[in-house]
Amino acid sequence: MQRYPARRVLNRCRPDRSTLAGSAGAREARSRRQENCSGRRAALPRCESLERRCLLSGLPLDSVPSLSSLPGASAKLFLDFDGAAAGTWQGYTVPATPAFDPDGDSTTFSTAELNAVEEIWSRVAEKYSPFNLDVTTVDPGNRDDFRTAAVVIGGNGSWYGGGVGGVAMVRGFSSATRSNTAYVFQKLLGTNKMVAEAAAHEAGHLFGLNHQSLWSGTTLAQEYYSGTAARAPVMGNSYGSARGLWWYGTTSVSSTAMQDDLEILGGSTNAFGYRADDHADAPGSATPLGGVVPVVSGVITSTTDADWFAFTSGQGIVQLTADVAQYGAMLDLRLELRDSAGTLIASADTSSLGETLSLNVAAGSYYLVVASHGDYGDVGQYTLTASIPAARAAPVADAGEPYTVYEGATVQLRADGSSGAALRYEWDLDGHGIYGETGALARRGDETGALARRGDETGAWPSFNAAGLDGPGAFTVRLRVWDFLGRSDTTTATINIANVAPTLAIEGSASSAIGSRYSLNLGTTDPGSDAIVQWIVDWGDGTPPQHFGGNPSTVQHVYASGGTYTITASASDDDGTYIANPWTLSVSPARRPWATIRMAGDITLPGMAEQTLSVIYADDAAIGAESIGNGDLLISGPHGFTRQAEFVSLISQDDGTYLATYRVAAPG
Repeated sequence: MQRYPARRVLNRCRPDRSTLAGSAGAREARSRRQENCSGRRAALPRCESLERRCLLSGLPLDSVPSLSSLPGASAKLFLDFDGAAAGTWQGYTVPATPAFDPDGDSTTFSTAELNAVEEIWSRVAEKYSPFNLDVTTVDPGNRDDFRTAAVVIGGNGSWYGGGVGGVAMVRGFSSATRSNTAYVFQKLLGTNKMVAEAAAHEAGHLFGLNHQSLWSGTTLAQEYYSGTAARAPVMGNSYGSARGLWWYGTTSVSSTAMQDDLEILGGSTNAFGYRADDHADAPGSATPLGGVVPVVSGVITSTTDADWFAFTSGQGIVQLTADVAQYGAMLDLRLELRDSAGTLIASADTSSLGETLSLNVAAGSYYLVVASHGDYGDVGQYTLTASIPAARAAPVADAGEPYTVYEGATVQLRADGSSGAALRYEWDLDGHGIYGETGALARRGDETGALARRGDETGAWPSFNAAGLDGPGAFTVRLRVWDFLGRSDTTTATINIANVAPTLAIEGSASSAIGSRYSLNLGTTDPGSDAIVQWIVDWGDGTPPQHFGGNPSTVQHVYASGGTYTITASASDDDGTYIANPWTLSVSPARRPWATIRMAGDITLPGMAEQTLSVIYADDAAIGAESIGNGDLLISGPHGFTRQAEFVSLISQDDGTYLATYRVAAPG
């Protein structure tokens, strides 16, 4: 522990009777200097917390406002403003600590005092914003190691000998033998900033930090390094600097003992670690900026942390502003504007802590990146505001369903219900996922064209061809629309395919003869894809109807008797059975042919032997060979000679005639 003057002098100290510099504890005095904070300040409402909570409104003035920077965190840094009961601390007898009381009236909190409480809390919350630690004015109800570090703010510390600004034990938060309560003696300090810097400093000791010191060679020049007017270490003397920061430097232990404040605070000894990243570090998971004037808060937890935001802008001036914390800002931030591909368009990284980008952009999609300037300690809270020109609404595809078309017919599709600016239309009419086909590839209609009012896939009114599609059924087409910004939208439409009955036709010769084979031709036409699976033919002569499987082109029948007959036929496919128009024919009895007889020899007189005659039938009457036989030929001659010839044989000739042989008995 250390003891040093509370007000003017910071660079002189003397060892305490119990420990030396660099030991497990420290007590230090704070000089009374004027606050000098030149960083940008966000226009936040009073009592704005890291979790955007405002709990002060309406509370009575005799109550400490309930403030929490990260309520869900299990580790707490409790700032105790309403006094503490008497007790002991590291061997000291501690009387009751009075409440925080800048105005000298200990009976109540004035409005100014409540505002001071809020400011001090805000400053300390900023210091510990990178960590998974809740800085709170609400008593957690315990002082357990690894759960609660407490800083009692009030009184003058006379119990400790007076003349000091605060006292704490190094590693008190994680050690079972050291107190996890620190004291800040507000009565010996000046501004709200000084009280807050002291509270953050003493809490730093509880979390394992020693002093950040300045050495000249091996000589200790400043045990509490005061840095510059712009920046100084929290664990040194940060009262006179614009920013009190966590530091990487030498401690009071030796000129070679380096201390990485952030590494120790977020390390395994304290166990609470860093705050979870609130905004993604890559464009693929960028936080969208919504609304006309979006407001977003965030925390840069390390110098490599970069928060990505995505937005869509119309043509015009985009103004993007990132402000640092209103009180005690640590963060010096950098802004970047990038296009939709992530290419840097503009950046802002000036001497100010906060930054603004204002530029004229084309309509499109953009990314905004909030990052650290990059120096050690450039971490903390920010608030982002944006003025973004309204972007045109993204296109919405409307394919105008439903539609109905007959097999083999066409139907005009309509996409003129789609919304968006300067739309370009692409269709997939084939259902195979390829948009914009033309010519032979576009089986259902051309898919490209500028206006495309009839039969292409980039217009609003293509013609869909249902040839070869089977009904009843449904077919899905797709529509994709693009606007001039390159944004697209896709939808589908259902086309109901209505069945068309096939057209049947039967025909053959108009006449036939008894016993002849009659051929009937069968024909079908169907715009759909269904195949005929069966024909049924009723020949009209009383015989049972014949069933023919499949779709034959010709069938035959033999009529046994003459007359006029009406043939009827039906055909079936998967969708039903259909009737053909009837066909009529006449069937006549078989006509005996005229025959030309050539005698193979003379007809003999009575009593002579038999003679063989050759008879040639001319097939000019379309006599079937099967009708030639006995009874075909009657021979007559002089003297009343008459004989019925006996059929012997029939031979087909190359000239299309038949050679029939008959036997006739000689007269007598």
